[in-house]
Amino acid sequence: MSDYEFVEFIEEPISRKKTPSNHNDISIGLLSGKLTCKLTALSPILIPSLIIDNDQDEGFRQDFLNFYEIHGKKVIPASTLKGMLRATAEALTNSCVSIFSGEYVHTFDNQIETASIKLPNFENIQTCSNIHALCPACRIFGMASGFNTADNLFYRGKISISDGVAESWIYDNPTTIIKLESPRPAREKIYQKENFARGRKFYPHTENLEIKTDNKNDRGNIRPLKRGTQFEFTVFYKNLEEHELAILIQTIVLESGLKINGDNSVTFSHNHPDKNKNGVYHKIGYGKPAGLGSCHIQITSCEVLNLYDRYTTSGSGINVQTNTNLQNWIQKYKQIFYKEFSIEPKFNDVTQLTAPAYVKQLYKILCWPKD
Repeated sequence: MSDYEFVEFIEEPISRKKTPSNHNDISIGLLSGKLTCKLTALSPILIPSLIIDNDQDEGFRQDFLNFYEIHGKKVIPASTLKGMLRATAEALTNSCVSIFSGEYVHTFDNQIETASIKLPNFENIQTCSNIHALCPACRIFGMASGFNTADNLFYRGKISISDGVAESWIYDNPTTIIKLESPRPAREKIYQKENFARGRKFYPHTENLEIKTDNKNDRGNIRPLKRGTQFEFTVFYKNLEEHELAILIQTIVLESGLKINGDNSVTFSHNHPDKNKNGVYHKIGYGKPAGLGSCHIQITSCEVLNLYDRYTTSGSGINVQTNTNLQNWIQKYKQIFYKEFSIEPKFNDVTQLTAPAYVKQLYKILCWPKD
């Protein structure tokens, strides 16, 4: 298996691009609130700090990439979380490619390599540039276009995300992973299909870290946090339409086939409430090709804010979902997502679901454990 695989670009006969709801609208049917989320590392995880740790053991100095830290706590920055979720949402909904440069320049072994790659001429994947025709991902996460034109169009997204903070953690053993490289134009054929960009790149999960075995002095010394480390973060959303909230929830939780035990250990279980044999999980942070960054996200509580009730009645308009009510609430929106994208999940094997090709490809890449 290669280090990465592609969710291929697929043309859809019906455009999902449309005018988004107004940020200040309090119409009935628009949804606001916050989701409290817990991210659990399923493999060692590393968000690199700019500060390098020095290991002086046995008189040998070696530099290690350490985990990002704020005020003494290990943190996944909000921008990292949002970037991961947006990339997943774009693939999951066949939305536009929000960041794409057709020209790529890279220096390798003191040689300059260049490549020119074009997107397929599919309307649904063309980078959004019209506020009145935004794809699902841009309506939720925002849009910035026209940097090289006089238009300079922007649309502020309808969600914001906090940093993910770990209250406790244990370092994994320092190790040296395989060398990680930037994409090389010389390999442009890998990234192309019929002279167009092949698709969106994702990294599959692996059971073990890819350890460096040669003696070359490549940068790859890391000190990740252990599997089972948990981070809590909050997603705030405002004025989402029902199907947009369904997309957001599905993007966050994907398809879980695991059980998290009281000691934070993780087991894949046939007795999981979803009855899944396997699941679909995110990858985040540094070293994804080497096996780092596999993670599962749960929504642990939800605060639903009804802006119309808040401003037209004497109540607060706030409804908190927890425990069984929360799980039923999540399942309600997952069913809305399934209906919107014509998905029929099969809970004994998430890779065999009935779904659009782009959803099946994404699930196959991010499915774990592999059969």
